[in-house]
Amino acid sequence: MSNLDNALYTGTFVLPPDTVGDVGFKYYIQAVNLMFSVYEKNSGKIVVGPLPLGILWSYDNAPSDCSLINGDPNVIYDQFERAFLISQFTYSCDTPDTQCYQCVAVLPEDTLLDSYIYFWLSSTSPISFGEYPRMGMFGDSYVITTNDFDVISGNFQGNTIYLIERKPLYALELNFVVFSNINPTGDYGVLLPADNDGALETPLSPAIPFMAFVYEPYSNSFKPGLRVFEALVDYGSGTGTFTEVSFLPVADYQFIKCFPTYLNCIPQPGATKNQYVEGLDDRLMHQLAYQNYGKYESMVAVHSVLARLDSEGNNVAGSRWYEIRRQVDSSGNRIYSVFQESTFAPEDSTSRWMGSIAQDKNGNIALGYSVSSASNVFPGIRYTGRLSNDEPSTMTLGEGIIVDGSSIQKETNFRARYGDYSSMNVDPEDFCTFYYTTQYYAPDSFCEMFSDSCWKTKIARFKFPGCANAK
Repeated sequence: MSNLDNALYTGTFVLPPDTVGDVGFKYYIQAVNLMFSVYEKNSGKIVVGPLPLGILWSYDNAPSDCSLINGDPNVIYDQFERAFLISQFTYSCDTPDTQCYQCVAVLPEDTLLDSYIYFWLSSTSPISFGEYPRMGMFGDSYVITTNDFDVISGNFQGNTIYLIERKPLYALELNFVVFSNINPTGDYGVLLPADNDGALETPLSPAIPFMAFVYEPYSNSFKPGLRVFEALVDYGSGTGTFTEVSFLPVADYQFIKCFPTYLNCIPQPGATKNQYVEGLDDRLMHQLAYQNYGKYESMVAVHSVLARLDSEGNNVAGSRWYEIRRQVDSSGNRIYSVFQESTFAPEDSTSRWMGSIAQDKNGNIALGYSVSSASNVFPGIRYTGRLSNDEPSTMTLGEGIIVDGSSIQKETNFRARYGDYSSMNVDPEDFCTFYYTTQYYAPDSFCEMFSDSCWKTKIARFKFPGCANAK
């Protein structure tokens, strides 16, 4: 395991950092609230940045809101077009004559900021804010999903899905289809699109998978499971369908108990309960990593659960992970199943949560996550994994430390936000090397002069034995 850089950003005033990144053939791009940087992959040298996210849309013909520093960044890499996509939302749409946007920049790896494409997608109605956007690449499409809120009342409005045709975009032709007013009753939260990490561009079926998990902490009829959806799109006619196609029962899980608010869930050493940090157990975490292995397609996903209570009654969170397979029969029917699942939560008092998961070309799985405990584990970063031929539903490769934390997040209550996501990705150069990035805490005297939210981030890379062999 090696690191690209020790501390990519130190956060002042911005919680959570929303750490995300992806890796290409030459570069790694990381984004946080509210900045991004481009790293030379092999040396770890910064070649662009840190720059404000809004600079990517600072042109006269772009909406002025896109050029502001907004947030909730996404970074994905298209290994077939050799280009990075970076996005952020806007949220200044609090009157009927204003508009919110999803702002997207497409940076070809050979030119980066010297020559790139930028565009924006309007929210589906005035005063509708598309929060927590998630991005993926699948088949002929780039996909963005959002959770929509009325910015005046704060009421949830449902989900929106933006589908953008990939290849014409590079000839400056923007073809897209939008599905709106999905899930208006809020039966699920984040709708996660599949994101292709593999060497095969064409999936077994053009139907784009999406997943959400059942989050019903107060229901007496709670049935744990994964909800599976598919989108089919015809860019020529500008039409498509979005339907729920399967419910996959899974082993029981418990939700993290929080106090005094839903934000204060995960203990930190020496912290008061109102300084406990956010558990983020109400969503599938970034990303729904997809691989086409020829005879079947595989997706891996993770969310945070309550594993147990420690001896003092504090939460100990674990990472519930899944491998979901899709097979397509001779009639074109698509059959989804849970191939394996487990909760990674070794028998100690350390929480392991806010994970991200991916597979290499051999089907080996890597899981990265944050750690913290009430006693002696400060918010830090670790990882684990398994080989494809290991006993199913086990993480067999032990636990590796990416960086130990050495201080805590000191903010309280609403300012105790942590996350909101992390990012595990696969190197398209060998489809073996994993890159993982997320936040941690270590003392920074300059930062602490101005804020109690002095997070740092790390980028780590590693690969598992034998991956160089063909699958």
